[in-house]
Amino acid sequence: MKMICLEGFDSREAKHSGICADCKSKFCPEHPEHLAWRIAEGLLPKLAQVFEPVISIGPALGPIVFQPKSVGGFKRGRTARDYQTSSLIGNALKTMCNVAETILKEEGLYSEGWRAVSKRGVWATHCNYSKRRVQFGEGSALCHLEGGHDLVMKEMERFAWEKTPENGWLMIVLHEVAHAVDKKVNAHSGHGPLFHRVLVSLRAKYFTRLIGMFSTLRSSQRVAADSLK
Repeated sequence: MKMICLEGFDSREAKHSGICADCKSKFCPEHPEHLAWRIAEGLLPKLAQVFEPVISIGPALGPIVFQPKSVGGFKRGRTARDYQTSSLIGNALKTMCNVAETILKEEGLYSEGWRAVSKRGVWATHCNYSKRRVQFGEGSALCHLEGGHDLVMKEMERFAWEKTPENGWLMIVLHEVAHAVDKKVNAHSGHGPLFHRVLVSLRAKYFTRLIGMFSTLRSSQRVAADSLK
């Protein structure tokens, strides 16, 4: 069986380790165990990121330990971070899709063929009217985690909405779904008064009810990280 975990084992490693041998998820919750196993086996973490050696120096020269090097920027090819951040963003993207499809269903768009998808390693967050897709990219989600600035952040500032990573992730969802609703209700595309009227309406309707789906992501990440210590 070929593994499709983006940061997980291939089939041979999965069989050897006995961890996640049946994994068929792109964002496997057992990846922290994969990382621990690879380190225990003397293997480098299998991540699409840059590693630089850090040599521990004490009474005796310790082993060379490879640590992930943070790479700046959020655009295509520049979104690699440390393992925990990569895992967190993967879970955030999955949650964003789940939340988006919940809203699409309630707004009557899901039955018309609208779906939510995500992509790793790209900014690429948009609403595609012809394909009836709202797409969420890793770069956009990472931007809100690390305090960057984008159009959604500007909207949060404009309406004096509290800025946190969790609030930002939900607002990204509401922003893209608002485009779809705006197209359906007003036959309008782009940004402007009609769009912002829809966005404010969707926020009032869904924000309080759905923000809890994001509020546990970072606390879950800390629990997973502590389990490796």
